[in-house]
Amino acid sequence: MKKILTTITLSLLCIFMAPSCISQGKIFKDVSNLPGVTTVYIGPAMMKLAGTGMAMSDDKDYAKYVKDIKSIDVMTCEEASSVPQVRALCDSIVEARQFELLLESNDDGEHTSMYGRVPENEGDFIEDLLIYNVSAKECNFVYIRGKVDVGAIMSEKD
Repeated sequence: MKKILTTITLSLLCIFMAPSCISQGKIFKDVSNLPGVTTVYIGPAMMKLAGTGMAMSDDKDYAKYVKDIKSIDVMTCEEASSVPQVRALCDSIVEARQFELLLESNDDGEHTSMYGRVPENEGDFIEDLLIYNVSAKECNFVYIRGKVDVGAIMSEKD
């Protein structure tokens, strides 16, 4: 389970990230100045450019994965003293957006959770996905705004 989640997370990050998009994350802005916290925000304009560039980059059509994604926020916290504030923010995001738990994994002190909304009329998609991984030394969060077709991503073959 851990390998699957790690693969999904890394795949999404590799597909969507570009070096020129580093800035203060919008949803994680309240904790971005804490010690050991690093944030990345990829906005709608960059998502459109990423989709265009991906469609032309190789034989695979990655643009179909980003067309319904509005933005991505990524945060890493490597300072133990900042972890409680970061986790509290993410818990408030889950509560405020009324996310449901989609997946949860515990392995050797490492806890991974995926939250989101599965619309009743569009069961193939997840809306607004929050993925977080917490261990004793660090925590990582990815918040994807928009629709994610996880099944299509998982079924993509080389």
